[in-house]
Amino acid sequence: FKTYLSLSCNLFFPQRYFLLAIVFFLFILYSNLLLGKEGKEKGPRIYFPRKMVEFGEALQGEDVVHIFRFQNRGDKPLKIVKIKSSCLCAPSLLSKKILQPGEEGRIKVTFHTMNLAPQYYDLYVDIFHNDPHEKDNGQFVSRLRLSGRVIMVYQIYPLGGGYLGTFEVASPPKRTFKIISTVGKGFTIKKIEYPKKKIKVSVKPLPLSGGRLAQELHVEILPNQPPGEFVAPMKIYTTHPRQPILYFKIWGMGLGEVVAEPSYLLFGPVRRKGNRQRIVSVFLRHGTGLKILDIKYDEKFFEIQKDELLEGKKFELTIKIKKNVPAGPFAKKIRILTNHPRQPLFEISVLGTMEKEIRVFPRALLLKKSNIGKWQEVQIYGPPDLKLEALPFALKGLEWNLLQKDKGHFLLKVRSNRFPLPQNSLPFKTNQIGEEKLFIPFFSDKK
Repeated sequence: FKTYLSLSCNLFFPQRYFLLAIVFFLFILYSNLLLGKEGKEKGPRIYFPRKMVEFGEALQGEDVVHIFRFQNRGDKPLKIVKIKSSCLCAPSLLSKKILQPGEEGRIKVTFHTMNLAPQYYDLYVDIFHNDPHEKDNGQFVSRLRLSGRVIMVYQIYPLGGGYLGTFEVASPPKRTFKIISTVGKGFTIKKIEYPKKKIKVSVKPLPLSGGRLAQELHVEILPNQPPGEFVAPMKIYTTHPRQPILYFKIWGMGLGEVVAEPSYLLFGPVRRKGNRQRIVSVFLRHGTGLKILDIKYDEKFFEIQKDELLEGKKFELTIKIKKNVPAGPFAKKIRILTNHPRQPLFEISVLGTMEKEIRVFPRALLLKKSNIGKWQEVQIYGPPDLKLEALPFALKGLEWNLLQKDKGHFLLKVRSNRFPLPQNSLPFKTNQIGEEKLFIPFFSDKK
């Protein structure tokens, strides 16, 4: 038997390969022993057994609820920073924001199907945390998905008839819809809930061939609705056993006698030395006699000039953002008061961001224990005429120097001589309008 085994090994498995196989087996065994001994990965590590869920079908009006479970498989605390979702679902964290190694957490995602069209939906939820290995939608982000189809047991004709488009508020449209059940012989409507100040609704049975029964829905928009976006939701209670509640809405854009175009201003990013001006036209569509009585706005933010292009007919408003407004995003309202009896007030939303002329890299300083006694640098850039002056600031254990490298370019050198230092900011005075003060924050690493 020994001779046969020796011959077999020599013929079919040369000795050097046999030794390599033994070494490889011992390496795998040792690795498994180490893994079992340590049991956890380095740093915070978020683990989801399942990131994608297909819920199949859901009737319109039902809530689809799913709970995603996760675990911290690292050796450091896992911190959930925030949760962001697509607009059709609502996520909520059912567990703690900070999970210790080995602890488990849960995230509840609810998909609201009310008023949704029957079609396939693919929703997502982004989880922001401190695990650098997760990169589903950028670093430190895990993405969960919930997908499925919203169905109805009804078919409403004409298809897409709920959209009215643009209509005259003085003579609003009327619409008639047929509601047919795709399952069963038919149904009746018990009651309808709707905004009675916006629409008038009536319903009557509509017999079909084969003994089936549908319903005819007549909707009339009431006159003199406020111009602008128009939405009228309806909640229809029926006798259908599979879907006793049907959600339906009609919507469109009401057009009045007086029109402001555009109805809102989106500036986007605004440079102080760039175009900070927009024009709004206000005009009477029929006839004459229009007057703008007053314009109310933030006078510290805007300059507004009114010009009458056609007497009693058309006005032009030149809206300009002042040069000295503070940097950052802004959301303002401009209110236009007219002499029109049905449209005495217009509101124009103004959105945008006043960009900073001064740019700082990095935006904040992290003072690590390992960098005690070492200089750290911050680059500051701005217009060629930029001037910086350090304001009085004293903190024991912190040194800094400000050097001008070129026109519009400064170098800030910071050194900490003790650890940790309290979180604070270095203050500077500038000569830039709207950015008269500059603060560069610093904080110490807790490690």
